[in-house]
Amino acid sequence: MKKLCFRFALSLVIVLPCVLGITACSESEDVQLEVSGELEDEAILSEIDGKFEILRIHTNGSWTIDIPEDASHWVYIAKKSGHGDSNIPVSIDANFGSAEGRSTTITITSGDVIHKIPVLQHPTYNGEAVPNDDAQHILIA
Repeated sequence: MKKLCFRFALSLVIVLPCVLGITACSESEDVQLEVSGELEDEAILSEIDGKFEILRIHTNGSWTIDIPEDASHWVYIAKKSGHGDSNIPVSIDANFGSAEGRSTTITITSGDVIHKIPVLQHPTYNGEAVPNDDAQHILIA
């Protein structure tokens, strides 16, 4: 009887992790992730005065959003993790005082599915190039 109990316990130790591993793999393969919003060419495009955008995350799993450290001072995400469908506000700060554009990439991950969204901020206002001198700041503001 002790030998039978020992074999049963041993088989549980060997088989159970394998079963759990297979279950975990099948769940991650079934994860779906779609991201939408008022994206232009699958990107968030902003002019020099900044932008507010809502990203719509559609997923049947948990998700995270990552922003590169060097963009964390001008791209703000209200919520960086969650589960299931969510509407996530994204705010792009104005870039007055620089005639250069800037860019980064937001990465949204759910399971093994990764979706990257470029963020591009152009030195334009109403489609016109902005020289970014003091007089122009007053006109835009």
